[in-house]
Amino acid sequence: MIMFSCNDINFLRNIMYVKAIISLVFYVMPIVLIIMMGIDVVKAVIHPENGLNSLGMSFIKKLLATVLLFFVPSIVNLSFSTIKNVTNNSVICYNEATSENIEKIAIKNADDYWANMDKSNVTLTQISKMEKHIKNIPNKEIREEYMDKLEEYKEIYEAKQAEIAKKEAEERKKIREEQEKRRASSSGGGGSTGGSPKDKTIIVGDSGVVMMCKVYSLCQNNTYIAEIGEGYYWLVNTAIPQVNSKVQSGEYNIAILLGTNDVGATSSEGISQSNTYFNKVKAMAEGEWKKHNVVYVAVNHCNDPVAAANGYYTRQVAVDAFNKNMREKIVAAKLSNLSYCDTATGLVASEVDAGDGLHYNEKGASHVYNVLMNTCLKK
Repeated sequence: MIMFSCNDINFLRNIMYVKAIISLVFYVMPIVLIIMMGIDVVKAVIHPENGLNSLGMSFIKKLLATVLLFFVPSIVNLSFSTIKNVTNNSVICYNEATSENIEKIAIKNADDYWANMDKSNVTLTQISKMEKHIKNIPNKEIREEYMDKLEEYKEIYEAKQAEIAKKEAEERKKIREEQEKRRASSSGGGGSTGGSPKDKTIIVGDSGVVMMCKVYSLCQNNTYIAEIGEGYYWLVNTAIPQVNSKVQSGEYNIAILLGTNDVGATSSEGISQSNTYFNKVKAMAEGEWKKHNVVYVAVNHCNDPVAAANGYYTRQVAVDAFNKNMREKIVAAKLSNLSYCDTATGLVASEVDAGDGLHYNEKGASHVYNVLMNTCLKK
């Protein structure tokens, strides 16, 4: 037997929708019946020989039906509200399904989750879950107030991650300096190789790129466009317009690191989402980004047990299906300016896990960045 909780906001909203539909039907039908009775009366007056005798019974039936239908919603609501000591969840939830209760529950859920968040040790997972709780609050002013408060937690999280990353900053700096020396040497000191130089690199992605570029400071020489928790619709509606505004002149590398938040938990979901991303990226490579080098980077490994424990839906089987399908589609497309960057090979999920099962630690992020910059991009 499926049990529903009356604290489940989505469940209560569904009940509210059902109540609204029922009320609409029971208020519209009496109006329809009244109109029908009026039509019957007019017909009887115009043609008395056809139905004055039969009009009486028909009129009374429709009148009774109209009265009953008009009062049914009030009777039902009164019946549910007067039932005492019920154990039936459906009855309790029916009474609780009001906009006022939904707002109270949403605020309580947010406050309860907030009480368990340690401001000094807040995690990316906690921030994402808190955002979901806040988005459930109907009142715009209260919702914005909570979002402002959450911004403080985000700043603390980013500052703490930056502090952790700073410990190895010097080592990374040495590695980057060596890489720059090798690039300058191979390009004759001009910063590019071959006859088709790329002026700049733009990295587009989700929280993985936020951590790689903002937290671990690996993208100091590159432009990055990234938002926590985003996916395909953000790419289409926000990221692509931002990229287009930056690539008006010259040739660019455009690296796409997205899919983690869309990939799903099964092979079929992974393939379906991969097709969606591929179709859009291919269209851009053939159209608006025709003169640029477009690289789709593999979706990060998923540490399933840890990801599940942290409430994430993504699973490694879907990631594998997504990456395999994307690689095959890009190879088959045979576009000179569209390629797939395999950053997943050689990594073990448990060794590069940042602690939530979905994001990479500094070791994993450095691996992705180095493979992308040194292997997959055109100079």
